Amino acid sequence: MMGYKSYILFISILAFSVSAFAQETDHPGGSYKFIENGGQWPEGVLYRADLPGGKIWLEKTGVLYQFIDASGPERIHHDHSDNPDDTLIKQHLLYAEFVGANKNFTTEHKYPSSEYYNFFLGNDPNKWASKMYAYNHVTYKDIYSGIDLLYLEKDQDLKYEFHVSPASDPSQIQVKYQGQEKIKISKEGTLVIETSIGKLVEEKPYAYQVKNGKIIEVLCNFVLSNQSTVSFELGDYDESLELVIDPVLILRHTTARLRIILE
Repeated sequence: MMGYKSYILFISILAFSVSAFAQETDHPGGSYKFIENGGQWPEGVLYRADLPGGKIWLEKTGVLYQFIDASGPERIHHDHSDNPDDTLIKQHLLYAEFVGANKNFTTEHKYPSSEYYNFFLGNDPNKWASKMYAYNHVTYKDIYSGIDLLYLEKDQDLKYEFHVSPASDPSQIQVKYQGQEKIKISKEGTLVIETSIGKLVEEKPYAYQVKNGKIIEVLCNFVLSNQSTVSFELGDYDESLELVIDPVLILRHTTARLRIILE
């Protein structure tokens, strides 16, 4: 596993040059684009996307959220601040590990960007990558037995979905958080993760099935165990049908189910 601590030096010194070239490609519009790793990043990274105030790194063993607070330098630029602390760009790394996940899962992507990216890292050609496309949909196939994990953008919001195939066990899904200062489930059922920069809040999860063309909601709640591991508690559902567990990662500061609150 490439844990969140291992990224501190890597991300701090990472510098690269990116060139984009237009291509005619059919794809849904959207601001969240997952760029495939073609060797420009460490082996454990699969895709990376920019977020408002940070980045998200999809890895083989989990997801790294890199939150960045550049308000200090902005104060220097706009308000002519002379506070020495304002020269610093703050960041916080939060890692979400897929506990017990399959080690030999595969990934699929679709809806490529209309441009591609070239990365040139230092003088080592082995760390260069060219014609790397970004994608709007990325799927971890069989991340758990009979369960896929899909990342996508919908209605300008970044979201993920667990698709549980018939007769598969959703209790396999466990996500262990590392790097937070505090994690809790509120009385409203939201997941609240506190970091040194602010709070990451995810509202009560939504689960459903489609039966005879109709959406049937399934009761779903977060469960927090061992102080840092999150899973899902589900009500009764039809095990002969696919089950979708559908949290939404909305990284805007308003009307957000999952939002970064900078304090």
